Amino acid sequence: MIRTVISLAPDAKAWLDDQARETGRSMTDLVREAVERYRVDQTAARRPSREQLLERTRGTWTNGDGLAWQRAIRADWDHRPSGAPAADPRDAPAAARARRPKR
Repeated sequence: MIRTVISLAPDAKAWLDDQARETGRSMTDLVREAVERYRVDQTAARRPSREQLLERTRGTWTNGDGLAWQRAIRADWDHRPSGAPAADPRDAPAAARARRPKR
């Protein structure tokens, strides 16, 4: 670990000393825990939720039924021998090719 010097207001230092004494933990351990909790909370606050991600990407697939397209493209996965090369998407059923996004 890396040592760091911090400055605290007198009342914050007194509170921290009291907490250390009451819990039987070192002041350093309490500060380390507080920084870790803060870091986790801040990281989580910046990470979008699943609902936010879904909302942001809603409507990006505009070529029909995306699930049907995926199923058609992946149909050979269950039937291909282990180690065999993947089928060329250009060989997918015509319905899936018609829905494939343009590159």
